[in-house]
Amino acid sequence: MRKRYYLWDEFLFDIERITKILRPKKFQSLVLISRGGLVPGGLLARSLDICHVEVVCLQSYVNQESKGLQVIGTPFWHTGITGVTLKNSLIVDDICDSGETLTYITSFVKAPVFTLFYKVTKGVFTPTYYLHKTTKWVQFPWE
Repeated sequence: MRKRYYLWDEFLFDIERITKILRPKKFQSLVLISRGGLVPGGLLARSLDICHVEVVCLQSYVNQESKGLQVIGTPFWHTGITGVTLKNSLIVDDICDSGETLTYITSFVKAPVFTLFYKVTKGVFTPTYYLHKTTKWVQFPWE
């Protein structure tokens, strides 16, 4: 399988790039897809000065093999906790591959989506914001 190795220096440069694009949107909260969205989302939260961060634990790949979407734990919208309001949110993940994860999350959280990569060969979902198109498996530095 052909891979695209995404390096830390490139990632940090990309966070600066996307921060400049997203800052004028004045997002007030982030919804991070675990695990891929945790690292970019954490840096975006800091660079955009966003304190309200929710995490949704979803998994669709195990060792580069698609296993179907699994929801791990209870998403925040099913907890019964009142007062959880997402205003002007942005959903963050590392890559939009099959689009299954992002289709699922956007059925509950109506918000734009940012991914570092968009895998155009498979996607049935197109992120609102993305920095790179690819047809390869992306090896992220935090994996």
